[in-house]
Amino acid sequence: MLENAMLQHMGLTESSDSVGPVPLKTILGEEELRTLRGHFDEGVLRNMARDLGKKLPDSKWFVDGIIEQFYTPAAYATPKDYERAAFQRESQLITLLMVYSRGQGLFLGIHFYWGLMMGLSLEDLVQHVMLVGAYGGIQLLNTGLTTLERTLHLLKRLARPQEHPTPAVVVRELDVTLGTLTAR
Repeated sequence: MLENAMLQHMGLTESSDSVGPVPLKTILGEEELRTLRGHFDEGVLRNMARDLGKKLPDSKWFVDGIIEQFYTPAAYATPKDYERAAFQRESQLITLLMVYSRGQGLFLGIHFYWGLMMGLSLEDLVQHVMLVGAYGGIQLLNTGLTTLERTLHLLKRLARPQEHPTPAVVVRELDVTLGTLTAR
């Protein structure tokens, strides 16, 4: 109830008596999520993260260690264990990035996307933003919702039949859309 009232007050959902913006939870449909998940290859994102470690060779061991521990299915007893861990990991990272990036930026957008690919729902994403915003203040709430909304609209566009929303394409487009919104 509080969530709906806050989102409606901020103009992020429709009120019953007016035509307004589309509710965040309805931007991506099931078919669009299936398309995005069908083009998803987590290995591509792991390799992109490894490339970050190559930019600063002294950090390579650190980046590789994080990837091997938290992002590699082989580190878990079963694929189901990895799915559960990846779901929790993305939930936690979205919360942390909301706080540390002040609700902005490329890495938050990447983890919104990655979270959706790992099974988080649109409802889950909105709930994370709302919870952090409730504790962090209206500016954080507004910025986080704006970043989420831009990410979802981008993913919706990339899920069109003529597009090929591979992780590399999604990250490149997120960089164009959110890269200029880095935390200050």
